[in-house]
Amino acid sequence: MDKKHNNSGLFKIVVLLSLFISVNTMCVAQEKTKSFINFGFQGFEASVNVKLYNDFNLELFGGTGLGYNISEKENGRSGFDVNVGYEKLVPFIKGALKWDFVNNENGRIYLSLQSKYSFGSRSDSYFEKVNLTEINCGIDRFLTKRLLFNGHLGIGYFQGIDINEGGTSLTLGATLKYNIIKF
Repeated sequence: MDKKHNNSGLFKIVVLLSLFISVNTMCVAQEKTKSFINFGFQGFEASVNVKLYNDFNLELFGGTGLGYNISEKENGRSGFDVNVGYEKLVPFIKGALKWDFVNNENGRIYLSLQSKYSFGSRSDSYFEKVNLTEINCGIDRFLTKRLLFNGHLGIGYFQGIDINEGGTSLTLGATLKYNIIKF
């Protein structure tokens, strides 16, 4: 790996960290804002959850995790492969608009519209730039006062940015979230 590729990865991490800090700074004055450090199947991420109105929340994420590859399968349809190892992490950003239809002190059940952009990898051409947009139903359940389990199941559309391939897929997520800042 050459030095130019190493510096671009570091630059992406610095930009994502700066975005996370600036969003936290803007949200200090708002009520019901929470910041999390997350670990799950998708990788490692930092997130900010802002209560917009009553049962509507906006959650913004930045992190590094699994890479994606879109390829044509034997039946001629587009396929979606996910790197299941954590040896080559790929940076991503994600946003989710959530509607809580069950909300109590132990957690919530929600419907969500989520979009994730994976930046791909310059050092490994197998991992492509991909946008994944999904609709899902999920649950947030408090395990302790600060530790939260999040899981969701949905359907999404994935689209390769540099290639003209895309398709639909079931989506599944499971994450442990630690609440680091609560306003």
